Amino acid sequence: MNTIPNRLKINGRHPDNNFDDDSESLYRRLKNGWWPVNPDTLHLLIQIPRLCVARGRYCESPADVLYTGSFDEGIIEWKVGDVPAHVCNDGTEAFLRLVHVLEADIDFYPHSEIQTFRSEDDTVANKPSRTLRAKIRWLLARCARLVKEPSGDL
Repeated sequence: MNTIPNRLKINGRHPDNNFDDDSESLYRRLKNGWWPVNPDTLHLLIQIPRLCVARGRYCESPADVLYTGSFDEGIIEWKVGDVPAHVCNDGTEAFLRLVHVLEADIDFYPHSEIQTFRSEDDTVANKPSRTLRAKIRWLLARCARLVKEPSGDL
């Protein structure tokens, strides 16, 4: 892992769970072995019930997400408005929520997660059925945008 600049460290700040700006970017780094990425394979790389992303609100550039990995990795982007609030499939449902998660072992303030829940009121993320996870992955893959290929420039 790279040395995280002070501006990206937690530094006593509290979580900011205000995701009201639908145009806010969410960045995810992708390891080199996960390329080439295309709509037919991207859904396989999306982890449910917790998909780690970096909030654009707290990044100076999409490349800031690479401080938690390697600078030769690739980057994909979603907008907050791309994340569906509710997904149904075959009589089951999941509620998706963006959560600003601060983890001391990472010490990366932009770290957040797209989490899935059984109901709007749940506080613990859960793993939806296999078919529902597949649908959520497909929906998120459809709206992901490539920001940087591995070893490429922004």
